[in-house]
Amino acid sequence: TENYGRINNLLNDPSVSSIECAGPSKKIMIMRNGQKQTTNIELSPTEIKEVLEKVADKAHVPLSEGVFRAAVENFSINAVVSEIVGSKFIIKKNTPYSILEK
Repeated sequence: TENYGRINNLLNDPSVSSIECAGPSKKIMIMRNGQKQTTNIELSPTEIKEVLEKVADKAHVPLSEGVFRAAVENFSINAVVSEIVGSKFIIKKNTPYSILEK
């Protein structure tokens, strides 16, 4: 699998079903076993861009300003790409739990 920087451990944690980054320097929220939790991980604008670029590259989808959606490996991502206000994203993993959280 790709290396997605500081969210790699969350992506590889089977108990985490979603990862929400509300923007640069905001704490990442996760769903773990159906519980919403705040992590101590904050991504810089550059780190967020790197995550989005890796997903775009893997999914063969161009990354541009505005709404970005893609599915790769074992997750899908919905993102809003903005240089001005800062990009944000939500990753939904395809886990046994994710079907319960629709």
